[in-house]
Amino acid sequence: MEMTELRSALQRKMSFEDLLALWRRHNPEEWREDVEIYVLLGDQLTRQCELLIGLDVVSAWLRLTPRHNRLRQLQALALAGSGATALPARILSDMAGENAADTGETLGRTHKDLWRQTGESTHVQSASRVYCQALELSESSRPISIRIRSYLAIAEKAILPSD
Repeated sequence: MEMTELRSALQRKMSFEDLLALWRRHNPEEWREDVEIYVLLGDQLTRQCELLIGLDVVSAWLRLTPRHNRLRQLQALALAGSGATALPARILSDMAGENAADTGETLGRTHKDLWRQTGESTHVQSASRVYCQALELSESSRPISIRIRSYLAIAEKAILPSD
């Protein structure tokens, strides 16, 4: 499959089986010419909760170009989704200010997960701060805005002392 055909195919939703087949028979030398292929494939796999394979895809490109923002976001999302917390938080904290609401939402999620694991209120406060920043950037993105507002309502109850 030519690269333009491949990019076009990946812009449509594909089944996991088709995505996996593409990845298994990919030619790294050919794909090296187009980072967008890795972004599209990694994004689809991650959205379908195929986190380890999505992580494999984005890591393949990140070994070549470790500072690609969208692939770093996908890497952190895949790691966070598979239960890791410290590494995705570190990746996303390093990216602070480089991107918008998606990075903030994922960073907020990692702080929220750290709070659940440790019970330390500093993590819920960090999550709230990051979520508020992401909310300011996401006003045009209704799904992100709704998720963040829901979390903030829960976090407020966790932080405030009960009567």
